[in-house]
Amino acid sequence: MSFVREDTQLWYQQFWPWALISVPAITVLGCAVTIWLAIVSNDGVVSDDYYRDGLAINRSLERDSHAATRNISGLVRLSPQAHQLELLAQGDMGSSNLILKLMHATRSDLDQTLKLTPKPGGVVTVDYQPLAAGKWYLRLESSDGEWQISGQMRYPAERSARLLPRAAGD
Repeated sequence: MSFVREDTQLWYQQFWPWALISVPAITVLGCAVTIWLAIVSNDGVVSDDYYRDGLAINRSLERDSHAATRNISGLVRLSPQAHQLELLAQGDMGSSNLILKLMHATRSDLDQTLKLTPKPGGVVTVDYQPLAAGKWYLRLESSDGEWQISGQMRYPAERSARLLPRAAGD
């Protein structure tokens, strides 16, 4: 007497085991796709006060426009060994002091603010803290907030940055 029926299929030939296995398999695949998207996509910072941010953008554009009208530009050079920053500035900057902001693209704890006093000839040298590798945004502005110019660089591959007023479409 045999206990195995001749018309019985093996488990992998049945529909229900595959239906049950497919649910966790699809979940694992979906999780892998989600992790991949999280790694390769840009996480934008969301602001809670859109209106205030819009006003700040308009004010920033006005400051860039003032810098363009005065033909203000600059070149920043970094000396990593001595940790000295040299600013060569051109244009009608007025008599106010200058503020140079070094802003890391992703880590605000590395940002630096340097106060500069304009010298005759437009060359200013100041000490700075060592910079971490990565993309840096630089903004030079008057202490009275009248104008600003900006630029960017990838440190340590680049050790200088050209500072210009942003165009209206940027």
